[in-house]
Amino acid sequence: MEKRKLRILIVMFFVLLYFVSILISKNSNTVKIGVLTPLSGFNSKIGENQKNAISMAINDLKEKGVNMDRYKIIYQDSINDTNKSPLSGYESLKSKGVKIIITDGDNTIDLIKAKAESDKILVISQSSKTPDFIDYSQYTCTLGINSKILGSNISALSYGNLNAKGIIILASNSSYAQGIKDQIIKTYAGRVYEVESFDSVFLVDLSEKLTKIMQNISYADAMIVIDDINPDKVFEKINEMSLNKNIISDVWTINNTNSNSRSNLKNIKFIDYEFSEQLNLNKNPLASEFINKYKSKFNKNPDLLSALTYDSFNVLYSTIDKVGPKPLSLSMELLNTHNYKGVTGTVDFDTSCQSVNKETVIRKIKNDGTLENL
Repeated sequence: MEKRKLRILIVMFFVLLYFVSILISKNSNTVKIGVLTPLSGFNSKIGENQKNAISMAINDLKEKGVNMDRYKIIYQDSINDTNKSPLSGYESLKSKGVKIIITDGDNTIDLIKAKAESDKILVISQSSKTPDFIDYSQYTCTLGINSKILGSNISALSYGNLNAKGIIILASNSSYAQGIKDQIIKTYAGRVYEVESFDSVFLVDLSEKLTKIMQNISYADAMIVIDDINPDKVFEKINEMSLNKNIISDVWTINNTNSNSRSNLKNIKFIDYEFSEQLNLNKNPLASEFINKYKSKFNKNPDLLSALTYDSFNVLYSTIDKVGPKPLSLSMELLNTHNYKGVTGTVDFDTSCQSVNKETVIRKIKNDGTLENL
């Protein structure tokens, strides 16, 4: 009898050990993905849009039969009340064992990339808003089109498409706007009559800069306006001055997350991604499907950042599925990602893990605020 009890206890022990080992194995295989994004403050819409896109990507994968139980998404506010820096958010994610981070843009990567390199944490941004994001780091990647490419395209639009032989540039003092400004000056074939920069947060010197521009505006065929911070107020001031000139801009100025309307943007021509939240502008059937599903789920159209985040998560998942979640293996495999068809167009990384070969288009804002392709 005693021997039988002992055998039962031994069997129960090994059964318990088996289930514990499964639990440990399951936990050790958990893939933690941190999302460092503004969840509060002025740019909280960005965080909301990214959360929506990731939620939709996960649901779509589940609908295809993918088991997503091993994935744990950890959201972290990039706005810290003490120092207004994503660094504290990064440290919080790191303390939770996160080795893969999705951010909103390269402006965040600029602040955390040295830490990520040292800690061997892979960081992927959606929009590329630095002048030219090429650092050849193994741990920083981006899906967006950088301002160097946008600047060159704006030059081509101004001189080639609009036959503007002379231009004036008005750019905010953000690194993004200054990067585009510098690239336009380098690549523009005509004459740059004047370049003015202004404080994009407080706008205290905007009126003074516009007064200077008015003194030379008659010589120019077009004015280029770049401001990814506070474009509504900028264009309101410009309209008050009744400038009878072509106005040219860019995707992040026109489709700014914090803009309330396009009432001051009529007839402006700008360089945009191939993807648009406006359904009839998309030639990519994947984009149309994404917009319809997103609108049905969240009762609003997805913005460009949502679409880039959706593509980013799907590329990340497919790469993890191939090589596992180790950051270095992931980054090396991402460099081999070519011709991936996403809702924002082709995803194709170069040797600096910068997305290349994304199509840009020229669009115009109509009187009713909608866009048309040119």
